Amino acid sequence: STYYDKISQAVNETKGEELTYLGEPIEAFFHSSSGGKTESSENVWQSQKPYLVSVESPGEDEIMNEFHTSKEVSYKDVVEKINTYKNQKVITTEKLNGKIKILSRTEGNRVKEIKFQNTILSGNEIRSIFELRSTNFDVEMQKQSIIFNVNGYGHGVGMSQWGAEAMARNGSNYKEILSHYYPGTLVEKKF
Repeated sequence: STYYDKISQAVNETKGEELTYLGEPIEAFFHSSSGGKTESSENVWQSQKPYLVSVESPGEDEIMNEFHTSKEVSYKDVVEKINTYKNQKVITTEKLNGKIKILSRTEGNRVKEIKFQNTILSGNEIRSIFELRSTNFDVEMQKQSIIFNVNGYGHGVGMSQWGAEAMARNGSNYKEILSHYYPGTLVEKKF
């Protein structure tokens, strides 16, 4: 009820408008915050959309609580969770320290591939296995654990809600925000 009047006004002011790409409605994916740069759809869902590409998303870190989060996981738990996920013993705690390496990142600075000893996993798999807020993370090795230092929250595809808020606070209107996060799209009056 706190935001009802504001939401009603937004709905009424945009009634009959659609966000389109080449005249067709888009799939308007969004997330909480990108960590500074959004992600291309093919890096998350292996499905390329020309308007779901990586774009800058500045200002999120200045206005979002818990933009940076950390999660510490013992080597024992790392081994148990990855071996359970793979349904076989693929890594051990022996010499795990120093044997974890981020191999590649996407254009949106998210982990594409990470290596645990001789096992390579995707950033999306690691996010799921360890319940991280995002694939935009770094790893910090400790004596008996690994710390995942994570930026942002969500899959990163499409519009960042906190990024949109930062743009609005800096004077951008909804059409400018949508055009930024969904390049090549148009807001069209359809009905």
